[in-house]
Amino acid sequence: MKIGLQIYSLRDALDADYEGTLRKVKAMGYEGVEVYGSQLPATETKTLFANIGLEIIGHHFVLAELEHTFEACVARTKEIGTNNLICAWSMPTPEQSWEDILESLRTITAQAKAAGINFMYHNHDHEISQTVQGQRVMDAIMEICNVEIDVAWLRVGGLEAAQYLEQNAAKAQLLHIKDVRLDGEVWNTVELGKGSVPLEQCLVAAAKTPSLWLIVEQDHSPHPMLSAERNYQWLKQQSVNKEFS
Repeated sequence: MKIGLQIYSLRDALDADYEGTLRKVKAMGYEGVEVYGSQLPATETKTLFANIGLEIIGHHFVLAELEHTFEACVARTKEIGTNNLICAWSMPTPEQSWEDILESLRTITAQAKAAGINFMYHNHDHEISQTVQGQRVMDAIMEICNVEIDVAWLRVGGLEAAQYLEQNAAKAQLLHIKDVRLDGEVWNTVELGKGSVPLEQCLVAAAKTPSLWLIVEQDHSPHPMLSAERNYQWLKQQSVNKEFS
């Protein structure tokens, strides 16, 4: 399996120097990245990443973008050179219940199929800890579409991350490899191997999924560039490319 990076991990550095930051990511050893937002026009994005030598694994959008500008999201995703369209975030509100969100996901899944694009949903902890009509929200989502499983948020949500990943391996089209630690009453994202996620077990389970990528994401770090490099090195030290290819 190849090692990628969700570049949201380096959002401040990207805002300061987009191309320079991406070149540093390539120099660290990462083979591909997931993108978010629209810092550059699609054609320029595709050219830049090709010149640097980074594969674009997929494009993240929040649910509201997919609901209101689906065709534009699909067009940008295809134009930058990937076929993976990922819903990166949803949260129920007084105006939009989980039932409403599930209905939106049904619509988006059907639209994606008609458009010939691979749609999946990226979880956080609230899809794990909350229920809809007596069912775990994440389980309900997986009845509708494929998913990009984030192992750390499984842990925060109260699940045995590796076991849940293995049980739902067929639905996990992509994977986020992340670690978290409980500091007092707050879960913080930390560098790989420094938290409480059973990452080695998760990597064994990852081999049973159809994912070709292990995607690093660290939402917060006092030193994001250094953490991105250390996270890559941690995965390499697990001999990921050899053992899980």
